[in-house]
Amino acid sequence: MDREQYEHDHCTPAHHMMRVAFCAMWIEHFAQPTDTRNLHFTAYSAKHAVTRWCGWYVGESHFQEAAEKLGYKGYIVDGQVYYQMAVPRWVIRRQFREWRMNPNDG
Repeated sequence: MDREQYEHDHCTPAHHMMRVAFCAMWIEHFAQPTDTRNLHFTAYSAKHAVTRWCGWYVGESHFQEAAEKLGYKGYIVDGQVYYQMAVPRWVIRRQFREWRMNPNDG
């Protein structure tokens, strides 16, 4: 069983909503709506960025739920979910660099 399935099966409703809220805060703070799909940034990569940012495990489904609640439409291409949003590269690079410096922090 992978971590996301375990979290889905054992996550309380309060924890689920907290994780969706973290994703929504991250989207509101860092993402900008675009007219086209961003095929360089998937929901899977976004969940890693949110996890590093907030320090809590966040699943892809939490990110997808938050994005859709904020009005972003998801598109599935080759099994990956993409949204019409742009995220500055420095956000992803900085969060990845911080994680590499402290890999046990999130």
